[in-house]
Amino acid sequence: MQSRRGLALSYVKVEVRSHFPRHWGWGLHGASGDNLIQRSEAAYGCAEAAWAAGQAARVLYEIAAKASRAPAAV
Repeated sequence: MQSRRGLALSYVKVEVRSHFPRHWGWGLHGASGDNLIQRSEAAYGCAEAAWAAGQAARVLYEIAAKASRAPAAV
């Protein structure tokens, strides 16, 4: 997975990666919508599976982003 931590996350986009056989993937996009923050390396057999995996990746991204902004414990 490619990642750029710390960027504001806006949405998860599910896209067709190949037409035959049809493989799906997901991408996390930033607040402006233009910058791709993270993309799946795996191919999924249906849009629903790609969506679920993208939502799980979004949650993990947000947890990691919050942890990187948290002050260090002394």
